[in-house]
Amino acid sequence: MTPNRHWFKSYKPCQIPVRLADNNVIYAAGMGSVVFTLVKNENVLCQIELSNVLHVPLLGKNLLSVLTLTRKHNFEVHIQNSTMSFSLNNEPLFEATVREDNSAILNAATITQTALSSSVLSPDLWHRRFCHIGRDRLKQLISGSYVIKLDVKSSHSLPSLPDLCQHCLAGKHHRFAFPHTASNRRTKPLELIHSDLHGPVSVQTPHKHRYWISFIDDCTRYRTVYLLHKKSDAFTAFKEFKAFAEKQTGHSIKALRDDKGGEYMS
Repeated sequence: MTPNRHWFKSYKPCQIPVRLADNNVIYAAGMGSVVFTLVKNENVLCQIELSNVLHVPLLGKNLLSVLTLTRKHNFEVHIQNSTMSFSLNNEPLFEATVREDNSAILNAATITQTALSSSVLSPDLWHRRFCHIGRDRLKQLISGSYVIKLDVKSSHSLPSLPDLCQHCLAGKHHRFAFPHTASNRRTKPLELIHSDLHGPVSVQTPHKHRYWISFIDDCTRYRTVYLLHKKSDAFTAFKEFKAFAEKQTGHSIKALRDDKGGEYMS
């Protein structure tokens, strides 16, 4: 994995999640091959091409998976002092130098690829270069005369633009507003019950309750609250509320609305 787009000899857009050591998830923008010039004792040996390399723009450093080389490509790795040797079919291919911080740097130099002309760029790349412009506006730029020499590779078309762009979702997408009606309040008790679970709270009650759940009748706005020891007690509380409310009102609960927090999915 690398954040350097200019290293790639071949490249195709993709969206692959990458989980970091701190458990955060970032996304690869593309995948392709990278060419390295191998160096040993300041002498140039040969060139190798690594395939299926992920382009991860938010990655801080370049990463090479040693386990992928050994488990999927039958490489052998030998570590002696501050040198890691990589061999394939008993033939030494390249080495890496182990630093004081226990990270290893390949003894190789990457080959910067010649900049691609606009005629071979994909809509996804133009989408990112134009600060994540919308699909309709990008189509206007390509088909109109607003930008000079803005061409798209013939094998690509606007439908190849990803429908889901994580950066657009995080930066500028807006949710549609809920439709407003003249009156959406229920007219009879228990036709709709709103429920929400809260907790865990940092300070528990004297009886060791750390959660509480509320039930609100949409018609009367009557509120009922139950204290819970754990989140999985939510369904038990609902059954208790249901028996109490239906006995008191003579009506049956028609619908229950919650925030899909998972308290009823145990």
